[in-house]
Amino acid sequence: IYTLIAINIHRIVILGDQSVPHWGIYTPTTREFSFFFHFILLSFWVIPFVVVFSKISFLFLPIGIIIYGYIVSRISLAFPAIAIDSGWTFKDSWKATKNHQILMIVSVVVIPISLKYILHYLLIPININFINFLINLFLTIILISILSETYKYIAKTENYG
Repeated sequence: IYTLIAINIHRIVILGDQSVPHWGIYTPTTREFSFFFHFILLSFWVIPFVVVFSKISFLFLPIGIIIYGYIVSRISLAFPAIAIDSGWTFKDSWKATKNHQILMIVSVVVIPISLKYILHYLLIPININFINFLINLFLTIILISILSETYKYIAKTENYG
């Protein structure tokens, strides 16, 4: 479901309302499978990465997390590109973000972590699952939209895609 939600949001932000049916895309196609495959690939990549750094020493774990955040921020534009059938890979994202490393770190790491912690600490007294679900859904929509806007800016600036 996350894949369908993310693709619909990316398509609406980047291509406009007309790019998805009235009720959104709900039948998976090769686009959705490619998006999901890249998501799984990225998810499975984190496990060995964190394990290696945590096994070296607990002190190296923060360094590993920072390196991982940097890499993920550089390759994450593949997701909005896949959502709009632009055909980017992780490698294409890496190339396109070469001159926009700080923007990518802020968009993919700093803003999401900051928003999550701000909302968490503001809403600690609220322990209602449904409210927490709605807040997380809203946050997800905002973060996907930020990634989409970042993609639009970099693709236009770099004449890429």
